[in-house]
Amino acid sequence: MKFLRLFKPKWQHANRTVRRNAVKHIYDPPTLRRITCESDDDCIKLIAARRLNDHSTICDLAKNALEEAVRFEAALIVKDEICLTDMVLNEWIISRGLQAIECISSELLLRKIAQSANQDAIRLAAAQKLGHPGLLKSIARSSNLADIHWSVAKQLNDPELMAEVAQLKPFSSKLAPLR
Repeated sequence: MKFLRLFKPKWQHANRTVRRNAVKHIYDPPTLRRITCESDDDCIKLIAARRLNDHSTICDLAKNALEEAVRFEAALIVKDEICLTDMVLNEWIISRGLQAIECISSELLLRKIAQSANQDAIRLAAAQKLGHPGLLKSIARSSNLADIHWSVAKQLNDPELMAEVAQLKPFSSKLAPLR
């Protein structure tokens, strides 16, 4: 029985890194389809599905993968705006949130993100993509970060917001000359 294990393909190896590298070098569509069906590792499935351009498998991974990183990457690939919005609302990694916002074009979903996301920078990016001044002001006023206040005040050229920035207690060294 152990003798047969010696002849397993590398994409079935016990080490995840070996499996990933093996799948990246497979060009045979039937083998890639077999991997998308048989693999327990969602990351390996995603790599194989990308190589096959298997939209349905990637969509399935965007909704059902166990690892958040795999769900996020799959949603970016298929540009599933609803999945991306759900992920961005609870996202704490700003760079991933900004990356997802670039793929979202629906004004309704962008407004939802601008009003409800956990990170102020993500909320601000969604509002800037919408270009809605009232929404930008409300985000600036609800944020406790002086840099966000200042970027919105500069963007809108709003003297009222600039005055509010000057009055903020916790200020960065960049904003000190405004006082």
